[in-house]
Amino acid sequence: MAEISTYQRILKDLRQLQPTEIVAYPPPYTTAASLEEKFDLINAAIERAKRIDNRILMLANVYYLGHFLEVGIQDNTRRVSRVEQTMRTTQTTPP
Repeated sequence: MAEISTYQRILKDLRQLQPTEIVAYPPPYTTAASLEEKFDLINAAIERAKRIDNRILMLANVYYLGHFLEVGIQDNTRRVSRVEQTMRTTQTTPP
């Protein structure tokens, strides 16, 4: 039996009408947490997902970071500060 190529595997996955397994990833913080705690918890969750090499979990946590920055922080000055902090950390982290 011939082994399926990477291209064929991706094509088969793209042709699926519904995912075979749906996993809901809850936010890595509680609603009662302060803004500082939420930001720290999200960043820790992203680092944890990166460390265990779980791409989907990392994408889910990055989504929550973006949502938190856009919706969770009402003050523009604070938002800019958090974005700059995130970008500074991203730029200094080795690949």
